[in-house]
Amino acid sequence: MSKRKTRKEKIKSQQRLEFNRIEIKRLEEDLIIIEHKINDYENKKIKNACLKNLKIFGSVCNFIMPFVITSGITVSGLNFLGFGLPFIKDNIRKEKRYTLDYETNGNIESEEHYSMNNIFGPTLSDNELTIYSPWTLTEDNLYERTIKTFDINYNTSSVSLYNAILNKDIERIEEIYPNYTLETETTNQISSINDDYIIDAYLDFLDSNDILTYKENSSANNFVTFFELLVCLGIPSFISYRRSFSLIDSIKNINKKYESQKEELRDLYEQLDQKQKRITNLSNGGKTYARRR
Repeated sequence: MSKRKTRKEKIKSQQRLEFNRIEIKRLEEDLIIIEHKINDYENKKIKNACLKNLKIFGSVCNFIMPFVITSGITVSGLNFLGFGLPFIKDNIRKEKRYTLDYETNGNIESEEHYSMNNIFGPTLSDNELTIYSPWTLTEDNLYERTIKTFDINYNTSSVSLYNAILNKDIERIEEIYPNYTLETETTNQISSINDDYIIDAYLDFLDSNDILTYKENSSANNFVTFFELLVCLGIPSFISYRRSFSLIDSIKNINKKYESQKEELRDLYEQLDQKQKRITNLSNGGKTYARRR
């Protein structure tokens, strides 16, 4: 039997070759498109990884921000108010407080002790100082004396003034506070003549130059630590609960989005491999075409 191809077989062979040529051309065009997509994914891989990490970092910041803000406000605020810092035994600082009540009848009450100078410290009272001179008899047979009123407060009072009043040192008082309001009192009758000055004073102030410092005790520090932890953890947890924010779910959603991009890239590589194999089969004589037919 002759092995020579018949005319009909030659036509079929030519048709098969033409079909393979067209199919290969189409597949090569598909390869170019797929390779462009793969290159685009590969070029964006580092960028996407950075964006993914930034989004995760943003989610973490979003979660911990209430804790950071609450902790900052709580710790700094309580420290400003005098509570001190958690976990650390702070140095307790007290200033010496002077109190002096000098009455016109000569009765004197004075006290000195150390006190806190913060919002929980003592409320200082108004300071007053008035000095009455002795009565003098005028040419008109009237009694006259001067009244000196000093404008002082707990910020301007000092230990020097405190000691000067206790010692009834009028010259020293006027040396410390040369500015005062001067009045003259006149009367035609007095109960008794007093040859001495009369002082009416009340002082209540802190001396910032006389400081007592000591370490905070353990029980006080433990209380501060427990209270600040309770506030710093409790309030942010309540905020997170109210706004229904889950850090784990947020990170899962971010990872899911970028995992889908990886899946798309894997699919492109599979399509590339399949089309390359298809081209190889078609280039080897169209056997795949013959079977598919």
